[in-house]
Amino acid sequence: MSDVKSRKKKRPTHLVLWAVSFSLILAGTLGVIFVPHSKPKGPTLKSSLGVVALPATGVVINSPTKVTTTTTKVTTVTSARTTTTTVRRNSGGNTTTTSVPQGTGPQSDSPPPTFVAGAVSRSRPVHLRIPIIGLSLPLSVLSLNKDGSVNVPTNFSEPGWYDGDRTPGQKGSAVILGHVDNFHGPAAFFYLDKLSLGNRVYVTLANGKQLVFAVIGERMYAKTNFPDALVYGPRNYPALQLVTCGGIFDSATGHYLSNIVVFTALIKS
Repeated sequence: MSDVKSRKKKRPTHLVLWAVSFSLILAGTLGVIFVPHSKPKGPTLKSSLGVVALPATGVVINSPTKVTTTTTKVTTVTSARTTTTTVRRNSGGNTTTTSVPQGTGPQSDSPPPTFVAGAVSRSRPVHLRIPIIGLSLPLSVLSLNKDGSVNVPTNFSEPGWYDGDRTPGQKGSAVILGHVDNFHGPAAFFYLDKLSLGNRVYVTLANGKQLVFAVIGERMYAKTNFPDALVYGPRNYPALQLVTCGGIFDSATGHYLSNIVVFTALIKS
């Protein structure tokens, strides 16, 4: 009798477990079918950054305020000691006056602007370093595909320089391309979208010279509307563009729908 009662007590437990399992499976199925899923995204830019060409003056990074400073000496009656009065006049014509005791030195102006450096002779780039995002990698050489497009690096951890145009440091556009990621995780240019204005980009040439570039702009373009002339076209200063993929990932084709482009200018050679 006890065995019969025991079996009768277990039956409801099995039914409950079966019902719970069925409910979970049904809920999961409905979630897959009816819950909308957004397409996966890679590195992206919420807004454009900086400029894509230098102004006529060749200034890469402007100082915050253009200041003109003159100094005069006056004697204060109350303290009977000489003070230095500093008059600052900004670009808008406004004037501010500050007095400091003699011997403390005049107040420093805003840091001077950084100007584009002179071009260097042609030499193949062999190494790329961007300290702010922890990148330090050798460079491969890229050429054209049969359809006229630039081929991409075969190594996801190694960016490549396009050899159909200028080398970094020459007057004009040099272009380096790199992958953003693959199925194993981040690739060479995964953090390219994190760069800010003024960040330094270092390129070592085959002749041993190390060049320093500064970021002057960053943009994201749909691949269907990629500005070839802007990225690969002529410049009147030594320019370097860094290109990778980003934005929405199309799982049907296995490619991102956009490109991220970082524009830089040579500031030290």
